[in-house]
Amino acid sequence: MIYKKISKTNFILSFVFTFVLLGVFYPLWLTVEQLDAASDKARIDIYVRGGEEPGFDLRDGDIPLLPTGWMPHAGMQGYSLEKKDNQINLKILSKKNLKIFVDLRGPYVLKNPKDKSRALMPYWVDYRKLLINGGENVLPQLTSAWHNKPYKYEFSAQAGQEYDILIEWELSSHVNIWYHADYYMLIIFSVVAFLAVSKIVKYLTYFKVEQLKSRIDIVFVSVFFVFLFIPMMHVSEVEKSEQENRMLAKYVPLLQDGKINLKYGENFEKWFNDRFWGRDILTDIFFKLQFNINRFYQNNRAIYDKKSGWMFNKPYVEPIPDDRKIASIMNGIRAFDKFCKENK
Repeated sequence: MIYKKISKTNFILSFVFTFVLLGVFYPLWLTVEQLDAASDKARIDIYVRGGEEPGFDLRDGDIPLLPTGWMPHAGMQGYSLEKKDNQINLKILSKKNLKIFVDLRGPYVLKNPKDKSRALMPYWVDYRKLLINGGENVLPQLTSAWHNKPYKYEFSAQAGQEYDILIEWELSSHVNIWYHADYYMLIIFSVVAFLAVSKIVKYLTYFKVEQLKSRIDIVFVSVFFVFLFIPMMHVSEVEKSEQENRMLAKYVPLLQDGKINLKYGENFEKWFNDRFWGRDILTDIFFKLQFNINRFYQNNRAIYDKKSGWMFNKPYVEPIPDDRKIASIMNGIRAFDKFCKENK
């Protein structure tokens, strides 16, 4: 009876702690990217439905535009353009009576540029004005749109008439987060995490029931295991280490572009060693100890001799120069400086 009760408790605890580990290690299986919501680039489609030609001419200011090639495949005829100026003035000259559609969108940006069949990034644009022939603003308020959720407007155009269209937009107020899960890595990590946590929970239970250990012993073992996970609690997302003046290793997923990364273990070790929680503090302590204890202080680029005050590029092969060599070096520097000044 006791065994069944403990097994159920173990399962529940293991399940809960597995979710905790999934949250702590989310960079391993989840890509979180904040999109550039401050993009001022807009996408505008102006077209008619059906037909063999648009039936109207369109100019951007005084520049005539050509019909867009992909529209006939979608059952439309018209023009599509992207602008970054926060404003555009278009002129439509209708050749016949038409119903013209105006779609205000965000820019066309693929999530994966190598695969054009994939979804688009939801880059939002905030439109504030849509005026036709200087009339009232069609937009009742600031209107947000992106490529797959456009603001659509239609109006009737008369043959031989010209229509001035003014469109204005501004930086988007949206903050867009894009999530992409590596489901293969999620399944692998979930299984491994659950097995590892269930083993630990089972061991702690055995520690109490079978070995009749005190709560203090259990707390000690639990704290020990917790400390093992502390470096994993916060993984740094910076790209460069200012202390070491170098770029940090990037995370390379197990599956990339449909291929298995055979060096995943090596890549993961480099990524984790560069980003575990508390690394900056430990690195700072190491550099300070090295500087205070040793005569020679070095980083990945140079060696500094505290006694002489000289710094050398790696590898350190030359002995510290004597006074005669220093004088020779200084004479060379002065001669070079004089030459530069004379020749400007």
